Amino acid sequence: MSSAPGAGDMPMTPLASMMIAAANPGSTAFGELLPWLIVLLAVAIVGGLVIMALRRWVRSPDAAPKEGFTLHELRQIHAAGQLSDEEFQRAKAALIERVKGATSENAAEPGSDSSEEPRDPPGAAD
Repeated sequence: MSSAPGAGDMPMTPLASMMIAAANPGSTAFGELLPWLIVLLAVAIVGGLVIMALRRWVRSPDAAPKEGFTLHELRQIHAAGQLSDEEFQRAKAALIERVKGATSENAAEPGSDSSEEPRDPPGAAD
């Protein structure tokens, strides 16, 4: 087994042998190792770019699909005569219920204290 100069009887670690091979470009180990290091670097860069693009795509506001009609759109459709008065009232009620449901779900989430009164910080004098 070869050892590094001045290392005594200590066996050489794989990292040390790679460092010695890198210091000696004429060795075959360097020639075998370099292409794989380049491939590894390329995979890391491409993977990072893919992750960055996915995060940007997920966080974009356009990524969320639109949920049905807005009240303004319903009024326009009703005014154009495409909805009867009864259909407009049912659609309006359904829209209001959906918004109320979404509002109550947001209020029920942990950390949202919109229904509670503001509290004084601990230790505050009355």
